[in-house]
Amino acid sequence: MSGGKYIPKDIASLYEVHDFKHAAAILSNEFPDQFDDICAALREFRFCEEDVVASGGK
Repeated sequence: MSGGKYIPKDIASLYEVHDFKHAAAILSNEFPDQFDDICAALREFRFCEEDVVASGGK
């Protein structure tokens, strides 16, 4: 799914993006500092299929 014009392309290429009720537009325009924090966190975080299917802990 495309990230639209509010989700940075590098983030859209890493994740399947679903923008419900214009959340990205609202965050980026009304709360730009928080939106930048979210984008920074998503750029550093990685969640892979292996993390989901790996065996549990103890």
